[in-house]
Amino acid sequence: MPENFSPATRALILPSLSLIIFVYLLIFFSPASIKLWLIGTDPLSISSFSARLAFYVFGSAPVQELIFRGYVTWRLEQVFHNRAWIYFLSVGVFTLLHTPFHSPIMVMVALFLGIVYLHNYLIHRNLLAVSLSHAFIGAVLIFFRNAYLPYT
Repeated sequence: MPENFSPATRALILPSLSLIIFVYLLIFFSPASIKLWLIGTDPLSISSFSARLAFYVFGSAPVQELIFRGYVTWRLEQVFHNRAWIYFLSVGVFTLLHTPFHSPIMVMVALFLGIVYLHNYLIHRNLLAVSLSHAFIGAVLIFFRNAYLPYT
């Protein structure tokens, strides 16, 4: 493990757990009619819960981090020497790509985590830590969704 893995991971624990607790409480205390709106729809055709979970943890989350933190951040740093633009563009695109799920929760989570992960990556330069956090949070949110809108 690179020496920056441990500090990068430690820095992600509090925001990750706080986000999970916030989303759980938001869903739990919302009226039934609001829950469905908050959770949104799933445009992907993977209907099996275990297949969805495996796809997300081992495919989607690591690939998103490789693209957004690994490549997009690197390219933006080459073009812009202003951190505000790097944050705005990287987090903005990351958040927009989560809108097809029509889920206010997913958009809020993508916005918050986009900022947290970019900040963490710019300090520690460790893709593994942000990828593991992304996979963990996504897996927990898939469990939450499955509790209210079960996959077949």
